Amino acid sequence: MKAIINPLWNTGRKMISFDTDELHFPSKISELKQCENVIICEKTKANNCRNIRHIIIDDKKLQVSSVRLNHPTNNIIFQILEIN
Repeated sequence: MKAIINPLWNTGRKMISFDTDELHFPSKISELKQCENVIICEKTKANNCRNIRHIIIDDKKLQVSSVRLNHPTNNIIFQILEIN
């Protein structure tokens, strides 16, 4: 399984999903450990106290954080990994 970068609905932001099922989003960094194209780096603290993780997906260096979001059309709450 591989991790891929997808748009976060129509917000202009990006999130991580799996190539096997784009409707299943990893919500924790530990879920990315099973992906063959991900390297997980050290934890850091951002100015707003959210945990930021540096990861590498297919040679792209990224910063991700776990966030809770409401879906824009049906008010379902999702926990996803957002690219900062």
